[in-house]
Amino acid sequence: MAYNVRPRMEHWGRLAFLRHCAQQHKATLPKGPNGKIIGFWAYVDNMLKDVRASIKNKHPIDTIARKREEANFFATILQLDVSKYPIKSGGVA
Repeated sequence: MAYNVRPRMEHWGRLAFLRHCAQQHKATLPKGPNGKIIGFWAYVDNMLKDVRASIKNKHPIDTIARKREEANFFATILQLDVSKYPIKSGGVA
């Protein structure tokens, strides 16, 4: 790693989310209202909006609960990702 910076668990969770989005995007090739395939980064943005909106609906007032729920969401995605693609480098800080 450059400058001896090692990814933390939060980074791995977000990378796992991106891999999850990439797999879904490739499998479904989602289309927008104009019939064109939605670009990958627009798809990621939409997925994040959906996740955050869902969490906000569950916890409309409690911001701490929303942050905890979001962290749990990324932790779950990471657990699934690691079970599918084990980390062999020992790179988790």
